[in-house]
Amino acid sequence: TEENEIVMQNEKKKLSLEEFYVLSQTYESDSESHLKLWEKAAEMYPQDEVANLNAANSAIIKKDYERALLHLSVAERLAEATYLKGVIEVLRKNYETARPYLEEAASKGIKEAQETLDNMLKHWKLIVEDVVYDEQSRNL
Repeated sequence: TEENEIVMQNEKKKLSLEEFYVLSQTYESDSESHLKLWEKAAEMYPQDEVANLNAANSAIIKKDYERALLHLSVAERLAEATYLKGVIEVLRKNYETARPYLEEAASKGIKEAQETLDNMLKHWKLIVEDVVYDEQSRNL
């Protein structure tokens, strides 16, 4: 792994996708080095779906949703990409837009998608109930 890191710093063109994966395991998942690593992997392997999926995750952590969506466009046939599109919309508070992405991802077996959808719908219901209650209070 140390060798991979040295290669990464000096001659980035030499790393295979497998080596990127091995190297990524040496970093905390939300560390700047980890995030930069997957950006570099997607740059070096622009058509690789997994590299772009990981780069999208990195962009989401940085709250760079537009960049994440660009990476997800490469991986859009993957259920995980559909899930991440839903996550981005939830983070943007676009619940109506998020719902079909999460439902599709859940139907394709992404367990986290169903959990996110359930949590979103509970939250959304509370918001709607709060707005209705507030409106009723004003009319009294």
